Amino acid sequence: MAEGYIQRATRLLKRRRFREVVRLLEPQVFQYRQNLQFYYLLGVSSLYAGDVRGAESYLSRAHQINESHVDVLLGLAAVDFRKGELEESLAKWLQVLEHEPDNRIAKRGLEVLRSDPRVQAYRTRTGLASRLYPPLPSQRHVGRVVLAVTLVMAVAAAIPVLIRSTREEREGLEEARLPGGEDSLIAPEGTYRYELSEREVKAVFAKIKRLFNERRDNLCLVEINRLLLSNASRAVKETAAMLRDYIERPNFSTIKDSFSYSEVRAEPYLYQGCYVVWTGKIANLEIGTEVIRFDLLVGYQEEKELEGIVPVSLDFGAALTNGNNLEILGQVALNDGGIYLYGLSIHKIANRPDGPRGSFDDDALARAAAHV
Repeated sequence: MAEGYIQRATRLLKRRRFREVVRLLEPQVFQYRQNLQFYYLLGVSSLYAGDVRGAESYLSRAHQINESHVDVLLGLAAVDFRKGELEESLAKWLQVLEHEPDNRIAKRGLEVLRSDPRVQAYRTRTGLASRLYPPLPSQRHVGRVVLAVTLVMAVAAAIPVLIRSTREEREGLEEARLPGGEDSLIAPEGTYRYELSEREVKAVFAKIKRLFNERRDNLCLVEINRLLLSNASRAVKETAAMLRDYIERPNFSTIKDSFSYSEVRAEPYLYQGCYVVWTGKIANLEIGTEVIRFDLLVGYQEEKELEGIVPVSLDFGAALTNGNNLEILGQVALNDGGIYLYGLSIHKIANRPDGPRGSFDDDALARAAAHV
């Protein structure tokens, strides 16, 4: 099974389908926690997909497994460069040249540091910074296969594409229909969290369909919850709940419309099942054989303001310790009315002493110049 995932991810990487690599591999992190190639594929795909923090997290794990792997070092150097931590990127490029004295990417990085007085502006330009990324596998063999498949499938694909372009409906949307005829959209009397009129039920349902079709899944989930917690009829609720089955699980690269801790705390039932990205510090860490549990001190990563304390569980492996700063992508759950997070993915945030970033001293410049 492990070889299957690695091989599939490698093929996707050759085709430059970086986000698909991340979607494929991220759920398998716990299973392959000692696999260097797994973490490298995940890290370099995150980097090319624009998720610099994800790349740092996964490439750092690959570096823990093998500290002299050249492509991993190149990836971490590129991450440091994108973050403006130039001395760190310099050190890694020098390490690469110790192993491979003719490595063109490392030499290119040192040339940039040595000769470009606007290096801070340079690093933010993705098109230029990507020239310092690790090399990707050749597309030559894949290109021939893709060309053949494209020619064979072109005619067959034309009609479905035309249909989709005119209809532009996401799968599942055709089943989302309000009850017709004499059926009421309002349930009999009872106690509900949200009291809506028939007109409001129709408006919320229309909003759900629009958000769903726009793939604004998190916002769509909020409105689905609003209907499920309202006095809408059973038939309306069943239709809304059906759409929830089509909601896609996000990752750091794809998540849209995250909600703040204060928003969720104000109306937790409205956000149940939604996905959030929160940052904080780890406390009360418990590492089990299958589950990791800890409390996330939300907003306390700089030890200035504590927004709240949220229990978190992870069903994948991670090298964590109490006091780590963490960014977590999780799904909101409720436990006795309190907020709980099921973690889907994490980024460790380095604790660094205060001081200027993005600079390097004259000795560092001299070392760079010696290798160019």
